[in-house]
Amino acid sequence: MGQPDLETQSGLEKVEVFVLGAELSHRSGDEEDLRKKLRCAQMEIESCQAQIGSLQNENARLRSRLEDQSAFCASLGAVLGNLVWKASRVPPVVDILLSGVTQCSCSSSSLFITINFRVQKKENKQYSSVKCK
Repeated sequence: MGQPDLETQSGLEKVEVFVLGAELSHRSGDEEDLRKKLRCAQMEIESCQAQIGSLQNENARLRSRLEDQSAFCASLGAVLGNLVWKASRVPPVVDILLSGVTQCSCSSSSLFITINFRVQKKENKQYSSVKCK
């Protein structure tokens, strides 16, 4: 086999140029797709960053609100504790306070018994009841 003639060599060069052109066209299409994907990813990142900023602001606001409520509850507890301590020096007030505690504990035990009754009724178990005066 010898060298290809000029027509064959010229035809091969044309084919190679065509193939290279097709590859470059394909690569530029892939490159454009990648650029579109990159733009979409950047937009999504910006959106997520904005959402994170919003959530951080809300978190700071809620923390501040929680601290305010904690401070309020602490001061309210201190005031009520002081009032109860001062009122406990008077015997009739102690009797009233103790009767209130008894009623409160009786109400809460009745509540727990009611809840327990409903749970056991669903499970078809026996229940007991406690009566408060």
